Amino acid sequence: MAHNRSNFSFPRPQHPTLSYLLNLSDFLLEKVTIGFSASTGLSNQMHNLISWNFSSQTSWSHDKERLSIIIISLVAVFVAVVAVILIIGVGVYRLNYKKRVTSDRDLHMPDPSDLKSHEVLERVDEETNPNRSPRVYSYEELSRATGGFSQDLILGQGGFGRVYKGSLEDGEIVAVKRIYQNSQDGLRQYESEIAIIDSLSHPNLVPLLGWCHDRDGELLLVYEYMSNGSLDKYLFTGEAQIRTLRWNERFSIVCDLASALHHLHVESSPRVLHRDIKSSNIMLDCNFVARLGDFGLARLMEHDNTSRYTKPGGTPGYIAPECFQTWRASSESDVFSFGAVALEIACGRPALDRDLTFCNMSLVNWVWSMHEMGQILDAADKLLDKERDGVQIERLMLVGLWCSIHDYRQRPRMQLVLEALKFEAEVPMLPCRVPGQPH
Repeated sequence: MAHNRSNFSFPRPQHPTLSYLLNLSDFLLEKVTIGFSASTGLSNQMHNLISWNFSSQTSWSHDKERLSIIIISLVAVFVAVVAVILIIGVGVYRLNYKKRVTSDRDLHMPDPSDLKSHEVLERVDEETNPNRSPRVYSYEELSRATGGFSQDLILGQGGFGRVYKGSLEDGEIVAVKRIYQNSQDGLRQYESEIAIIDSLSHPNLVPLLGWCHDRDGELLLVYEYMSNGSLDKYLFTGEAQIRTLRWNERFSIVCDLASALHHLHVESSPRVLHRDIKSSNIMLDCNFVARLGDFGLARLMEHDNTSRYTKPGGTPGYIAPECFQTWRASSESDVFSFGAVALEIACGRPALDRDLTFCNMSLVNWVWSMHEMGQILDAADKLLDKERDGVQIERLMLVGLWCSIHDYRQRPRMQLVLEALKFEAEVPMLPCRVPGQPH
């Protein structure tokens, strides 16, 4: 087979520029198409093919029987590879499905879009621990206790319901949370709170006494009554403020909260991420002992110290910055929220303060700026009594900044926080600016 083409003005070379003898009978079929290709990468260049000559012999070294054997062998290998891939794929799928189902069962967190209300409530009845003290109340009993859910007995309200003060027939004073009706998210919070708090017991957690869902659409949670209400009412100035907390009370509250978080992250089984740590969720009993409450957004912790849920939870001002990037909560994001509360307690300002517009209303950013100027103690609450301990105040504010470092990898564990608050461990030298935060 030969072909010559000389449409260009270039003279044909007397000797071949490229000549190579190659036996392709072991690689090519009997009928093939020959072509040319050239490339210079990113450079531009014209390639001119002045002439070419190709010769081929039809004497193949393999007969049809050998060719058939080769084709059959290739088909067999292909089928075997596909079969192995399918077996591995099915095995991986079944393993992941089993882990997902097991995780859903352990977390007690069904997707509301997949389960109807009655199915979720059946799970609550089946999976709560019958050997624990929380019990099931009747709707009529709780309605009588709260005066028919009187507006005069409202203790507070949040995104998923109102909390009422109630008096049971035996004289016990309780707090009753009434989840807003027709709220799919409220249903999930209801199940989450029962499933998680039912397995916890710690002196710095608000005890769950029981629940009720025997009337269609009504979801009620019953807690031990905290006579001194929530922490935020004591911290921030204005009509809602009851009285100024003394410094020793504030420092004790911070230590109580740190102890509660250490229990959730390390000591409890299973371990828990709260995901909504803020001053309004910290309740104070008759002795001003702090109790962390509202576990509606809480999740059980995975092996990598994170939750598997891909939806940021919490309240602006307390949410760690990485949660908006990874969409996963972690023990480090709880620590960030703790740091914001610690600074609230020391400064007497809310985590989002309209007076701090120059710092994007962020208390954390403002205290970092005061630290940068070497004036961190000037950020302390001016209403603190004269007997305040300057060393403790500085230690609390430095711990708050340590916990609110932008880079979550540099935040301390709660065990180390507890040791630092007790002056059993030192706070590391903090930079003037928060590490990892864009300038």
